[in-house]
Amino acid sequence: ARITPARMLRSIAVAALNRRWDRISPAALARLCLRAASGPALLIPRMPLGRLFVEPALDRLAERGVDIRLSSRAAAVGAGAGSCILAVPPGEAARLLPGLPVPDTFNAIVTVHYLRPGLAAPSALGLVDGSGAWLFGRTYGIAAVVSAADGWVPLEAGEIADRLWRDAMRALDLDLPLPPFRVVKERRATPAPTFRPVPPAHDHVRLAGDWTEPSWPATIEAAIRSGRRAAVECDA
Repeated sequence: ARITPARMLRSIAVAALNRRWDRISPAALARLCLRAASGPALLIPRMPLGRLFVEPALDRLAERGVDIRLSSRAAAVGAGAGSCILAVPPGEAARLLPGLPVPDTFNAIVTVHYLRPGLAAPSALGLVDGSGAWLFGRTYGIAAVVSAADGWVPLEAGEIADRLWRDAMRALDLDLPLPPFRVVKERRATPAPTFRPVPPAHDHVRLAGDWTEPSWPATIEAAIRSGRRAAVECDA
């Protein structure tokens, strides 16, 4: 069937907002369209995200003399420690700042990694009206991603892998048997994108994290923007 603009918008919106089409609010859809109209771009990293973002950030903090503690859970947020940025998941934020309003509804993402080295696949391929939302070419084979995947989580791994593999074969115009696979179910992958205002913080605390950015879905871009905003507010 011909891919119409309406069908394409539906697939892009579900993938970007990680929410079922019938549960995407008009406001969220309008914001997404405005962002896309301002200059859409899909960037594919050439290295693991940890090496691209996390390691340089840790190095920069260490250079500035920041005390970095890994595998250490914060017990409380002290009032006399000066301004601080709290960049933690919603549940941890609510634990550290009782009474803070946080998202209570989440959407799942399911990813299947297929071991098929040498498979001819593009770096990224969006699927319209398919079971999954994206196919990503990898050195080990391909990864298939399903957004708004709450209905997929209860399914057996084998059924998920088989359905997405058949979708991938149609998209790539191939006919190959199901290879070894690994299914990853992220039940609380992203908060529901309600685009509500940033939750209020205590006077000396600024919040950061993808869930605190009101005009973006819960993405790396949202996390970066929220961090920049929190840093500016701390310096003000």
